[in-house]
Amino acid sequence: RPFYIDTLLDGLELAEDIEAGTRRAVFVGTEVQAGYESSTAYRRFRVRARGVDQIQHITALQVQGDNTVVELADPWDGDVARGEVYYVSAISLSRFEVDLLTIRWASSQVGEARVVTRVLPDVGKIDGIM
Repeated sequence: RPFYIDTLLDGLELAEDIEAGTRRAVFVGTEVQAGYESSTAYRRFRVRARGVDQIQHITALQVQGDNTVVELADPWDGDVARGEVYYVSAISLSRFEVDLLTIRWASSQVGEARVVTRVLPDVGKIDGIM
């Protein structure tokens, strides 16, 4: 079953504060537009900030000067101040590479598992996932 996972990759930085109820975000740099527009895998991002933890679905991107304006499917739940952002992360639709999970037990209370995921195309809404 597919799930969304934070990539925690650097590179997404807000260029301006976000007002609750709006459906856009502005990111520093034009490479955001280049990276997201051609991607079928990365169509969402997550913002964790003081008072806000929200995943957004990108509907359109446009370069405006030195920044990228991102139009969103849903409005922001709250205000996001640039200085209060913990992180902004690309989100990918993923699944486990295999359906079997092997756990190597180092002791009766400590186990070790290796998990490999595969990024999937994010082409629309999937039942039970956002």
